Amino acid sequence: MAERGWKMAGRKRPTIGMMVSGIMDDFTRPACKGAMKIAREMDVNLIVIPGKYIDRDVSDNPDLAYEYQYSSGFSFAKPENLDAVIVAAGSIGCFASRERIKEMIGRFQGIPCVLISYQLEGYPYVQYDNASGIREGMEYLIGKMGCKHIGMLGGSLDNTDAQERRDAYVKALEEHGLPFEEKAYVTGNFTRNCAGAIKQLLDENPELDAVFCVNDDTAIGMYDELNRRKKIIGRDVKLFGFDDVIQSAKMNPPLASVRADSTELGEEALRMAVAMAAGEKIESHILPARFIRRESAGNQFFEEKNAEFFGLKTVEDYFNDSFYRHRNEMENVPMIQIWEAFRGLAEKLFCVVKNDSFQMAEVPEIFEALTQFLDADGIAYADLSILLSCFEEVYRIQKKELPGIEDRYELQKLYFTIYRKILQTTDTELGKMSENKEKENYAMKMFIRDALSFEKGNDLSYASMISNLEWLGIKNACIYTFAEPMMHLSGEYFKAPEELYLKAVLRNGKVETIPAIVQKTPLSSLFRRSLQGTEGETTFMCAPLFSNEIIYGLVFCNLTEQVFLNGEFLINQMSSAAKMITLLKANEKIQQSWRTASMR
Repeated sequence: MAERGWKMAGRKRPTIGMMVSGIMDDFTRPACKGAMKIAREMDVNLIVIPGKYIDRDVSDNPDLAYEYQYSSGFSFAKPENLDAVIVAAGSIGCFASRERIKEMIGRFQGIPCVLISYQLEGYPYVQYDNASGIREGMEYLIGKMGCKHIGMLGGSLDNTDAQERRDAYVKALEEHGLPFEEKAYVTGNFTRNCAGAIKQLLDENPELDAVFCVNDDTAIGMYDELNRRKKIIGRDVKLFGFDDVIQSAKMNPPLASVRADSTELGEEALRMAVAMAAGEKIESHILPARFIRRESAGNQFFEEKNAEFFGLKTVEDYFNDSFYRHRNEMENVPMIQIWEAFRGLAEKLFCVVKNDSFQMAEVPEIFEALTQFLDADGIAYADLSILLSCFEEVYRIQKKELPGIEDRYELQKLYFTIYRKILQTTDTELGKMSENKEKENYAMKMFIRDALSFEKGNDLSYASMISNLEWLGIKNACIYTFAEPMMHLSGEYFKAPEELYLKAVLRNGKVETIPAIVQKTPLSSLFRRSLQGTEGETTFMCAPLFSNEIIYGLVFCNLTEQVFLNGEFLINQMSSAAKMITLLKANEKIQQSWRTASMR
């Protein structure tokens, strides 16, 4: 396998392309972060190209009319400039037919290719075990909650994941002796904007007591309709989704889901791609998934007398449950501090059970451990819903183990104080978020000002586009243009030009305008030139600069946490600047021709 020190081994550093949907998507962000982690560990270049979705119907949303332009970025991935590619075909093609997805994947012919969440003969893939987590969720609804009428809001069966999730749902019904009814399965579009499918499912099945949704975004869309119908989620209709995205835990009530961490998909896909680039033969991988109970699927502690307690889990189990979104960031100092503080707090609380008694002398030590945990920013990184459920679980086990009424009363007071301190810290965190948002808004205004602070349509103007990117954590960036702006209509295949022109470069925070004589860059060396002078950096984003049907060029820059949050804003503003420069340049040519004509 590949290892650090490619130059020392006499080999060039591999460059892997990662084709994804939207850079800000809930699925894409963790998948990219997983790949980024392994890219750092293996010392390889990773270039993420967000291409949005193929064949998405945006007729009812004019604001998305030109998002198809993002897919033009895929055309710059060539065997000459990439050693392997990762294609998140399941998300890119979630609105497309199997034939269209196959056609899209075929564009990377000649490059070793790994697929994420999609199966196609001849290509290795990595995806979730769709069946196991769904089976857990269905068993919980049927066995624990007593549900008898469970519907499903699915997705296009051209999508591998959607088909497997439907199969798992049908099989779970059969295993529990419940009939599958065609009308109880309705196909949506994988997004929360599928009101028609949601209404159809609920209208045609008024007896439904639970619904499984093909993904969390679809489930979130169902919240609005159930609330509109005065249905209490978790009581009247129980609900669970798939993916366990961040917003799931923030819903009211929190959304139960199948945790299928796309971070792990990104990690494994990157390892597979590097192996393929090295000429190794690889096998496809299926990763485990599990059901995460939250209130939307019914009260986890619906009846204490029926609750089954098998004793405390390990400290690591509670930590992984509460901080699973950040468990791959353990090399970062904040997460190490949080882990140490969490372990100290958990061990103090566990002592109450081990000792079979509650000692008032232990309270100050518990509060000191809690303070250390809160000071380490534990609340900022936790899935708060799950963290509180962990505390609740420990409390109930402790209360059951303690024999004396006085001990139980003191234990209750202890947890009341713990919850109060957590709520106070949460309030403080919300204040910090508000303050940070104000700073971010100011930084955005300054970026817009600087990106458009030019008066002429010459090459010097491109430098202003990348002169103020510190607020996004970007230290390295490149601006490329085409010889002439290119028209790209919806539904057309975009053919990348054989040559581009490097106009301006940001290297380690310093902006440089490139002389015209050395701007020309062959497509075959596009990424190689973009990576020059970025030693120590591993992950970048490449995206088109466009306005309506016209594409002006490309932006190439570091992929940072802030870019995940503001990437589309960055592309939109840079695209506006590129358009302005082009218009100014055209205007100056017209004025020059007038002056020349007037002198004759």
